[in-house]
Parts: sequence; C-alpha cells; structure tokens
Amino acid sequence: MSPADKRRAVDMLVTTMSMSKRLACKAVGLARSTYARTPIAQTPADPDATLRAALRKYAGTHPVHGFRRAWAHLRYDVGMTVNKKKVHRLWKEEGLQVRIYHPRKRAGISSCPQIEADAPKVVWAMDFQFDSTVDGKAIKIASMIDEHTRLSVLNIVERSITAQRLTEELVRRSRCGEGRLKCCEWTTGRSSFPLYCNSSAGTGSVSPTSRRAHHGTTDTSNLSTTDYERNASTAITGPACSKRGS
Repeated sequence: MSPADKRRAVDMLVTTMSMSKRLACKAVGLARSTYARTPIAQTPADPDATLRAALRKYAGTHPVHGFRRAWAHLRYDVGMTVNKKKVHRLWKEEGLQVRIYHPRKRAGISSCPQIEADAPKVVWAMDFQFDSTVDGKAIKIASMIDEHTRLSVLNIVERSITAQRLTEELVRRSRCGEGRLKCCEWTTGRSSFPLYCNSSAGTGSVSPTSRRAHHGTTDTSNLSTTDYERNASTAITGPACSKRGS
C-alpha cells in the first residue's frame, strides 16, 4: 500500500470504527508523523502568503514600526498564533525593516576664533605620537608643523617628554625667524599648554570642546602645571595659543 492508501485506511478506521488515530496508524503500519503531515499535492505554493500580506498591510499603515510591534499586533489585536522568529524572518524577506536613525555627530563650537594660516608663522599645529622599540619600551614623539608651509618646525623623539622640555623647545622655536607666532594649536596634552601661554606675553585661551585631561598632569610628565608655572621665567613676544578639540 502507498502512503496515500494507508492514509485513507486510517481515515476509514477512525470514522467507521471509532478508533483512535494512534491505534489506527499502528494497525495500518503508518507513522503518525506521516499521517499528520499535509501531502505535497495539498500544500499551497506559499503557505505564509496570508501572513505576508498581513505584515505588508501593517507596515503600510505603520511605517516606523518594527517586526516586534507587528508581531504584537498579530498576536494580541488580530488573535493570530504565530512565532515571533517567523515574523522576523518574513519581515526581512519582504524588505520591511526600518532604518535605524543615528543622530549626526556635529563638531563642537569653539569659543576661540579660527585663524586662517595665510602666511608662514601664523598657525602652528602640534600633536603627540607614541611608538615602541623592538625591546618593547615606549617612545614619545612631539611634532609640530606650520599649516601654511607644511614644514616641520618641531620634532622631539624621546623616551619621556616633560612639559618643561616641551615649553623650552616651543619658546626657542617661536623666537626663530622674523615676526612673531600668532596661533599655536594643540590636539593633546594640557600641562605644557598653560605653561607656554603664561610664559609668553600674549593671552592664552582653551577651546571648550577640547579633550578633558587630569588637571595638572600630562601623559608625559609627573610634575604639576603649577610647579612649572612657578618656575617659568621666560618671556617672548605674544603668541596667542588655542587648543583644538581631538
């Protein structure tokens, strides 16, 4: 007997002799899972067509909702018993996923006026880099360029760069050449910044969008800014200092 014939025999025993499906399948020799499974000829091309249509309709009326709210609508409002994972799979297959909105990150507004580098020795930009040698020991690099000429005006490579050493180099570099430095921009470090500004005749200002650091110390110095400021006695002709946010 074919599975179709056995299925019809089970139906006959259940209807005419009032046998249970378990006992009828055992008598005919048909597995219960085979009997309960819908034949391929009776299976629709898309068994989830109704659910897909319901999801598309819900997405059309609620364009900002996701699959979880769609599942809750089908489960509690419509009364449809459906698995949440199945709703998620069909939701993705139908292309109904809602784009996640990420707020645009805007740059902070600095209280310091922006100075254009329209001539040499107008804006110097400084940054710190960190590397290590083959023996694993760290080295620190302090580099600074002129934003107009793109030439390097400072390049310190040491195991440790203190704020005092950096201040001395900045004062010496700013005295070189004709004219005075108009603006010096920092991207990292904090202790040498107020020291350099206080040891100069000009005024110093820090952008409110600058990166916060531990007050009084830098990554390369164990001495406090107050100690350096107390010992600073060098004066040069007024560069204005600003700190660029990282």
